[in-house]
Amino acid sequence: MAALPAAISVLESLGAEAKGHAVFEITDPADQQVLNIPEGISVTWLLHQHPDQQSNQQLNTIKRLSFPVGAPNIFVAGELSTIREIKDYFMEQSLMNDHSYISSYWKIGAKDEEHKVAKRALA
Repeated sequence: MAALPAAISVLESLGAEAKGHAVFEITDPADQQVLNIPEGISVTWLLHQHPDQQSNQQLNTIKRLSFPVGAPNIFVAGELSTIREIKDYFMEQSLMNDHSYISSYWKIGAKDEEHKVAKRALA
């Protein structure tokens, strides 16, 4: 949820010809939104009602997606452990490039400073 505004902003800035996938994990069905994004972007909303527990829904969904040939633009933001697993998968698939942004916005069970320390340790 913390990354939702940034992700939506990125999607809304894309040109009409953009193609790709958007995967959002929300904690309540009421958080699902109507998006003003290119028609070529498929959107998947995942429900995870226990944000105090790690979820593998995003990674499992991403693993089922097909990616175009070339260097895709990648934007991933969210919980530290989840983001790390998604980044590792993208690296294994040789999808990481200069057009990749992957950042954790929080860590389960950690205060802001604790998250920052954990994030720096993984950098």
